Amino acid sequence: DEQLPGSSLKVRARMAYLGGTSMIKAGDFIDASTNQVLVKGLIQDVNINIDTRRPKAIPDWLRTHCPHLTSRPRPATVEAFEKPSSVKSFTFTVTVLPSDIDGNNHTNQRHYIRYCFNCAALGAKQGAYSTIKGDLFEQ
Repeated sequence: DEQLPGSSLKVRARMAYLGGTSMIKAGDFIDASTNQVLVKGLIQDVNINIDTRRPKAIPDWLRTHCPHLTSRPRPATVEAFEKPSSVKSFTFTVTVLPSDIDGNNHTNQRHYIRYCFNCAALGAKQGAYSTIKGDLFEQ
């Protein structure tokens, strides 16, 4: 855990799981004054062979060094959540198009970033954020 200088925000980052060809990293942003988790996320990285572009085994030395990460159940990288009823929230729905999918059947990162910017821009225009108003790109 690390608290960011000049803020009441703590950041926690950790390795959550080590599989045969991939690893999952977890992170949280926490309000230091209340210890409430504000944002949490999981990122899955796949170890690949640079020549074949196919998954390859995680090195034995890493698996040997971190046995606690190989014996736990694999966390779900997409968790179900409910929109809280106690706070005003903004929802942005995206339909992923076939052209947004890469050769590994994943949403291409550039499209995902576009979804995020579209969400932020629409939310700002609709007054969903207390600190961002109007045109997001004029901030």
